[in-house]
Amino acid sequence: MDNFIENKKIALFVVNLVSKMYHLDDAVLVEFHSSSRFPNPEVTAMVTRDYRILYNIDRLKVAPDYELYITSFHEMRHIYQYCCIDFGKKYPKVFNEPKERLKRWEYEFKHYYVSEIEDDLKYLGQDCELDAISFAFLMMKKLYDADVVVPAVIKDKVAERAKEISKRIGLDK
Repeated sequence: MDNFIENKKIALFVVNLVSKMYHLDDAVLVEFHSSSRFPNPEVTAMVTRDYRILYNIDRLKVAPDYELYITSFHEMRHIYQYCCIDFGKKYPKVFNEPKERLKRWEYEFKHYYVSEIEDDLKYLGQDCELDAISFAFLMMKKLYDADVVVPAVIKDKVAERAKEISKRIGLDK
């Protein structure tokens, strides 16, 4: 079954939603490419340092809708992380993360570790990944009352960070 059109709508919906939430306006560019553009053809989406989200057309054709929601929230959180690094000093009310975290994210993005191994703690333990996973987990729970499966090795850390993010963005009221 070809899910491309519906999944594209989901991707654009989430990008627009999170863009509004973080006052990004039109700063995030969305592109759709064939799987040959990705390091692994199973990758649904990835971000670039210049605030673009690249979606894999071939994955969008076959992926279930929940995968697009989760992936889009996750990738948009990476965009937010880049914005915090780049604009946190200029716009501290919008990009208000602790300085130590920003330094960690900046370091991790410069020395980013990618893994093909499921539940790889070196990959999952990167603060930028833990944060993005936590954000996706939080948004799916708050907006859709959906339970997202989180690797057991980071489950407690994800729950803790999700609570922190919820307070920071005002979803815990």
